[in-house]
Amino acid sequence: MTDDDEAVPDQGPRDADSYLYDFFKYLTSVSLLTIGGILTVSQLPEAADLKRSSLLITMTPVALSTLMAFSGAGELVKAKSNDKPLSGNVRRLGQIAPIAFLIGIGSFIFMFLDVMY
Repeated sequence: MTDDDEAVPDQGPRDADSYLYDFFKYLTSVSLLTIGGILTVSQLPEAADLKRSSLLITMTPVALSTLMAFSGAGELVKAKSNDKPLSGNVRRLGQIAPIAFLIGIGSFIFMFLDVMY
């Protein structure tokens, strides 16, 4: 018998909550990478005249996005492990977190271009 002869168990359809959890994990990871990128750009020699206020304005929405995505994933796991329905907060976090992330990314791109050129 070869590995190809073994039957692959049917995973079944994934529910929307599984996709939401994956989205929260992805957004948390990308937000943390973005925070690292912001801190890296702030350490460049060209960024010596960068104001702390612009750095704070750039990092705040990304940090909030990270916090919301991580909280949403935690709430989702808690609800699923206790066999309870999801609260409306989890769905709202799934809507607000990417908006905060995009605001932070936009300001990061603006800051990056201002520093580099």
